[in-house]
Amino acid sequence: LGRSMIQVCLSPARHAHAPRPHPRPRPRLHPLLRRASQGYVNRRFHESVTNKPEFAEYMYQHWQGQASGELALQAMLSPGAFAKRPLIDRIPELNPKIPITFIYGDRDWMDIRPAQRIKRRLAQDPVSADRVVRCFELEEAGHQLMIDQPDSFNDILLKAIHEDEVAMGLRPHKFELSSPSSLEAIMRMEAAGMKNAHQTSEA
Repeated sequence: LGRSMIQVCLSPARHAHAPRPHPRPRPRLHPLLRRASQGYVNRRFHESVTNKPEFAEYMYQHWQGQASGELALQAMLSPGAFAKRPLIDRIPELNPKIPITFIYGDRDWMDIRPAQRIKRRLAQDPVSADRVVRCFELEEAGHQLMIDQPDSFNDILLKAIHEDEVAMGLRPHKFELSSPSSLEAIMRMEAAGMKNAHQTSEA
C-alpha cells in the first residue's frame, strides 16, 4: 500500500519465486453442469440482462478451465469470505490524499457496514480527516453490481471519478449520465450508503 521514493530491503523474505508446480489436468465437468449454469443465470439475473446464453456459457467454460481466480480467492480470503488482511486495517495506511469510493448493492451478500466503519474511523483520524470517502448502496442490485444495474453502476463510477479528478487538479474526463433522473438517483443511493457512516460509535 502507498508509494515511496526509496525502498531498502534488509535480508528480505518472500522475494524469490516458489518452484513452479507441475500442472495437473482439471477434470472435465459433466455436461449437465452446462444446463445448471444456464438455469442459474436465468434465475439469478433480471430479464434486462442481455446475452444470457453467452453469459451462462462463459461461466461454464470458466469452471472447466485451469484454476485461476479461485486460487486468488484462496490467497485473500479465509473460510466464510473473511479477509486474511482486512482492508479496514490497511486503508488507513494509504496516502490521505487518495479518495476512496465504496459501492455495494442493496441486496448484496457482502456487508456495507465495514466500509461505513472505515469512513467513521478515518473521519476521527487527524491525518485522514479531510480524505474523501464515499459509500453508495446501488438500488436493485446484488453482488454483481455491473450486471444487475449497469447504467446506475456506470453513472456512480464515472461521476465519482470526475469529481476526484477535479478535486485533485487533474484534467477531468467528460461523461454523460444515462438519464435525466440519474443525478437524483445517485444522490439517493449515496444517502443510503452513508446512512450510518456519520455515527461516532464503532458498533
